[in-house]
Amino acid sequence: MRDAKLDVLDMSCSSITPALRKRSDAGICMRLAHFCDELGAREDEPGVSSRLTSVAKLLAGAWPDDADPTPLLELGLGAPLADAGALEWDEGSHTYARIKLREIALAPRPAFSALVEPLVAAFVAGCPGRWGRDSTTIRERLLGVPHPALRAHAEACLREDDDAATAWALRYLARGGHDPEHDPAPEVMLREAARDPRLRAIMLTEPELRGPAQALVRGRFAELEPREVIDLAASLLDAGEALDRGEWARVREARARIEDPTDALHALPPSELWTEEDAAFVREVVDAAVDGLRPVGALIGALMIALANRPREELLTVLEGAVERFPPAFGAVLESHIAMARLGVARELGELIKRSRTK
Repeated sequence: MRDAKLDVLDMSCSSITPALRKRSDAGICMRLAHFCDELGAREDEPGVSSRLTSVAKLLAGAWPDDADPTPLLELGLGAPLADAGALEWDEGSHTYARIKLREIALAPRPAFSALVEPLVAAFVAGCPGRWGRDSTTIRERLLGVPHPALRAHAEACLREDDDAATAWALRYLARGGHDPEHDPAPEVMLREAARDPRLRAIMLTEPELRGPAQALVRGRFAELEPREVIDLAASLLDAGEALDRGEWARVREARARIEDPTDALHALPPSELWTEEDAAFVREVVDAAVDGLRPVGALIGALMIALANRPREELLTVLEGAVERFPPAFGAVLESHIAMARLGVARELGELIKRSRTK
């Protein structure tokens, strides 16, 4: 019987999904979800992985928008929602199938409201236990949800020193947590927040928040502290903005005065404004890491972002000359990213790195 089921999965998902969606039957979909979970326990067997992918794709397209996703999420967690925070994943329980089941259950749809209360409780508690692997998804899904516990949590985050939590709090208070009867308009709130140097530094790193922060300080390059000059330049470049020659001169001055020059690798000039001074700066940062003065891993991470966001021949040339000076494992990583930059896939790589850094 199992082999017959697997043979059916070789059919095109596009021909099956419309029929299932037309029936809008959560019961049939849950049977499919259980089958997906069964396949997950056998995913190392030949041929099972591709069929598991097909089942997950079929389930994602067929799950009814108005069906309570609680049973699906519990199957993906391997536990009732009330118990998930007290349980940890073990080697056998966290399968690719369960990752996909949770992904489908947490997808934005009208019935997502059925999950709000348990997700809010898990999020406010810090996503303990089996919730932890989905903390980023949960955090993003709750941004647009008005809820008093989330509002209180966001206000508490603003009083803490956790930059990631503060960024989420600002985003939440401008979206689901905004109270139009008592709060200023979101754009006004964010402009006021940008006046605080600590909040402004955080806002400059967040695409959703950086506009008000950039607008406040863009005309004050000469007045900013070195660290903020680098943060502002990196933020503007990431947003696709161009800096003029005077602003680049201020960036070059600032990067020599910040505590960790590695951070300035996110703010390198384009080819038409590249100078020998910029090449010397990159070589100096590389030398410091090779000589053990700064962590090699941090340098490689910064160079990966630099290659992905703003690859240029001048930077590639400098780095190619340094590959052999790194420990073999780090040198191999850098060499592979240089090759990908030359192949023109660096932008896609940069987006992947940015997403992974938020998890």
